[in-house]
Amino acid sequence: MAIYHLSAQIISRSAGPSSVAAAAYRAGERLEDERTGLAHDYGRRQDIEGWVQAPPDAPDWAYDRQALWNQVEATERRRDAQLARELNVALPVELDREQQQAALWDYVQAHFVDRGMIADVNLHHGDPENPHAHILLTMREVGPDGFGPKAREWNDRALLGEWRAGWADRINDTLEQAGRDERIDHRSLGDQGLDRLPTIHEGPNVREMEARGIATERGDWNRAVAEYERLGAELATVGAAREAATTARSQERARSHAERAIGERAADWERGGFSPAASRALAGFEHERGHPFHTRDEARDAIDHHAARLNSQGQRLFDEHQALDRAAQARRDYAEATARAARQEGRSAALHRLLSPQAREDYRWARDHLAMAAHHLRASGGDDPATLARREATLTRSREDQARDRAAFAPLEQARGEIARAEAAERRAARERAGDRDRGDDWGR
Repeated sequence: MAIYHLSAQIISRSAGPSSVAAAAYRAGERLEDERTGLAHDYGRRQDIEGWVQAPPDAPDWAYDRQALWNQVEATERRRDAQLARELNVALPVELDREQQQAALWDYVQAHFVDRGMIADVNLHHGDPENPHAHILLTMREVGPDGFGPKAREWNDRALLGEWRAGWADRINDTLEQAGRDERIDHRSLGDQGLDRLPTIHEGPNVREMEARGIATERGDWNRAVAEYERLGAELATVGAAREAATTARSQERARSHAERAIGERAADWERGGFSPAASRALAGFEHERGHPFHTRDEARDAIDHHAARLNSQGQRLFDEHQALDRAAQARRDYAEATARAARQEGRSAALHRLLSPQAREDYRWARDHLAMAAHHLRASGGDDPATLARREATLTRSREDQARDRAAFAPLEQARGEIARAEAAERRAARERAGDRDRGDDWGR
């Protein structure tokens, strides 16, 4: 199943490694640190794909990894300077390489580059069961003339919460577009209302030790959690089976009692001149309402009210279906606009110095179109895939319920017709009796 993981840390000079060393390791390259004169060579790694994303007005050196991080080192003078921010995110194994890259690009662009950061992004695929990405972010605003002052607002914990939620939203959108049912959630198990024990992220070192047969505390804890969850699932299965059996017996007794009551009342309606089908429908309708009808007029009025309710429900379901169609179309428009904007954005980020005025205009148009699509998506209520899926499932169940209600209403419609015919017959009989009395009076005179 898809898992959620996003951890953040600050790379500082006081902790030991330079930003050049950190970038070399995460990118699997050989980079030279001009400040210390040391070379950091990790070029033997073949399981890494990376790129640099930067704001459109960033200098050309921003796209050169070695030049970028040496510039960071040259800009920071303090011995305890904060050099970079790193985010480590887990990539769902349910997505292929291209889908993972596209989701990562969109996420980094929306949450970091658009704020003015330069992002050094590297995907690690060495462990097929643990694909993940490292995102190294600059701490200072960048412009055509290079780095400016540090943006202290980027250290706000509320902003980290926004980044965590944004990663879950981006991955869930990608999973939905890929036709997958899995979803991830950035919230804790407690905030999700789930009574489960949390596992601990093991990381590459723990995984390597476990693979060599060396037990670790994290591995032991995760195994204990897995066993706890297995036992809990077995107990829940047994409890659910027992509860289902008890509920089934109670429901069977209630059905038997209702069947006897409805049968007895249907016999009363048949003695009143109604057909067996109409009598059965009237008796069931009475049982559903909780009290009998004392006159034909009362029964007819109740049936009319029920028909009006069914018609109102049908209109409401039709309106909800139309709203869901609009939300689904908004999601498709947003996905198309996102893909178009990402393609144009990548082209602009990599070749912004060489692009023609028309290409720059195309880039601005793509961004504006994406913003408009996002507005329509929020307005339609389709910006939350889980909520949209729940609405669609509820609508499907409501349609099924209405179809059953419509089918059950057919014999009630028959009963209403029989009531109308009986009333018409009584009116004819009354007119005939009145005519007989008139003729009798004439004969007497």
